[in-house]
Amino acid sequence: MDYDYGQLSYNDTDYGERDVANCKFPSIPKKMDETWKRNAIWGIIGAAFLLMVCLVGVAIAFTVVFAVKSPNFGGYSSDSPGYALYKNTRFEKCYSTPASTTNCTAIRAALDHTSITGFGDNKVGYLGSDKVFDKDSNPFSDWCEAMSCFNDYKVIPSTPRDSAIWPTLLTSWTTSAGFLIGSLLQLLLQQKALYRPKDKPCKRLGDIHWYSWILIAFDLYSFVWWWVDFGKLAAAPASAATPFIVGWVIPWKYAGLLRYHPYSCAFRKNLRAKNVTRWIFYILAAAQWIASLYVIHVNLPSGMATRWGLRAPNPSYDCVQSQIDAAPGASTCSATQICSRNWLFVDPGFEPAYQHSNSMIAIWTIFIALTIAALSPLFFMACACFERGNSPGSSPRSMLRWADPGPVIILSILSIFEIITGCILVDDIVKRLSVTPEAAVTFDWECQAIHVALSPWRYYIDVDYERGWRIAKLWFNS
Repeated sequence: MDYDYGQLSYNDTDYGERDVANCKFPSIPKKMDETWKRNAIWGIIGAAFLLMVCLVGVAIAFTVVFAVKSPNFGGYSSDSPGYALYKNTRFEKCYSTPASTTNCTAIRAALDHTSITGFGDNKVGYLGSDKVFDKDSNPFSDWCEAMSCFNDYKVIPSTPRDSAIWPTLLTSWTTSAGFLIGSLLQLLLQQKALYRPKDKPCKRLGDIHWYSWILIAFDLYSFVWWWVDFGKLAAAPASAATPFIVGWVIPWKYAGLLRYHPYSCAFRKNLRAKNVTRWIFYILAAAQWIASLYVIHVNLPSGMATRWGLRAPNPSYDCVQSQIDAAPGASTCSATQICSRNWLFVDPGFEPAYQHSNSMIAIWTIFIALTIAALSPLFFMACACFERGNSPGSSPRSMLRWADPGPVIILSILSIFEIITGCILVDDIVKRLSVTPEAAVTFDWECQAIHVALSPWRYYIDVDYERGWRIAKLWFNS
């Protein structure tokens, strides 16, 4: 009989697992004799699934709204010179507003202390918030008033690179939602099969429902897309888009799924093929996890503070030198000199007051939590071996069957936190309906030049730049 350390034969029904013609099930949740307990388990899983689906529906609805209904403050098309100057912000209106000399002196003094990591003593500063803060971190001016203080500076036109699109709370949530909903559905199907008649044999591939094949195709497409994006990043680390760092969850999930119904039934005649396939998935997951470390390294180089911009000191925008002379404002530097100052085109990131905690924190939390969950069976295996040495009569299997319930169970439990984050996302979306488009700006004191980045006020969905491609990526864990 094909035993895995987390599996028991049908005779061990106290632990909720059975093996009828190699039909194996996880130890958690175990099989319940009482109908109300069984219904409670199904109700919890079903409720989590429905909540996730509802939150996804809300996210899709607002994605469409932001893509179609977002106001165009300057009225510029994405390929016009005006858009190259002001992007999707209200900078033009604030820039042309008469400024208070007294306030501007204080504002410029406060911003003179800012610097972008990686550029040493270059005369460059930035504003990465909708408020200007004094030396005691107290806000004393808003973004629009601060921009009016630079109405004599030359506004520098630019076009965004892929790296100009920062991760947001929406992208962090949606890229996880896909595989978590799939895990909840697969858990529901396992629970349904757990209670079918004991004399009903497995039908091998026939037990894999048609909608499970849709999930498999979805995950396969996500997996391939992730590696394509990673290849682009490896080829152009200074400018390519950032793949999501938990893409390795997909092969890890399927390595675990092969241990249980219905996938174990498909290999009941060929256990060697089953084990080889499982190890292929584990190797793919490990390779993708290591590749994710490279993604982290590229975006957050050693010694570079996150707050000063992804991939700093590499620029996130390309200077449009041919349009500089016609741009508003005056500069003491030539167009060639301005475009050579890469620090002007670094996006330091923008953190408005209405925004929830940095989405990078959420991504890091997911990555670390999943890594710990994936490696935890190794820890429990060591504990089981140690326990067996101290108590020869004990069985490591009795410990290990609870140590590793399988990726589907682990991901289903993590969906609770995804639901909580989804509620935070809905609150964040509602707040963004009433805000104005502001963005990070960088300025060169010596050249008297200022550059405006893209605004994240609509999660960049209102930005035409590769919009269809980026919206599709939201849902494919890539």
